[in-house]
Amino acid sequence: MLAPLGNTWAILLAIALFSVLATEPGSARIYWDIISIFLFFPIFVAVGSVVQVRGRVEQVSLVAGAMSYGLYVVHLPTVGLADALTRRMAPMFHLSVASGPIFVASLVVGCWLLDRYYDRPLRLWLTQRTRFSVRRDQLAT
Repeated sequence: MLAPLGNTWAILLAIALFSVLATEPGSARIYWDIISIFLFFPIFVAVGSVVQVRGRVEQVSLVAGAMSYGLYVVHLPTVGLADALTRRMAPMFHLSVASGPIFVASLVVGCWLLDRYYDRPLRLWLTQRTRFSVRRDQLAT
C-alpha cells in the first residue's frame, strides 16, 4: 500500500482530473475518452483511495462526497427544467454568461439541502428498521 499522501497530492490530483474532463470536443476526443476511461480514471481512483487529506480540504471532500450522488441523480432533470423555464420566462437570461454559475450554485446548494434534510434522515430511519444498526454519527456528514 502506498504511504498516505498529503493535501498537495490531493490538489494535484484534482487539477489533473479537471484537465482530463476539460478537453475540447473534436475528432480525437473519442480516443482521449477511451484513454481516460481505461488509464487515467483507474489511476485517479487508486491514488484517491490512499490520499488522506486534512483541514479544509478534508471538510470540502466530505461535503462534496455527500452531495455527489445527489448531483449525479438530479443534474440532468434540473438542467432540462432550468432550460425550459429560462426559455419561457426569461429568454434574455437563457444561456447568458451568468446563467451557468447561478445554475451550478443553485444545484450545489439544493443537493446539499436534499442530502442534509432528506437523504441522511431517510437513510438513518431505514437503517434503524433493518437488522443492521448504525449510529447517527456513523453517517457521512
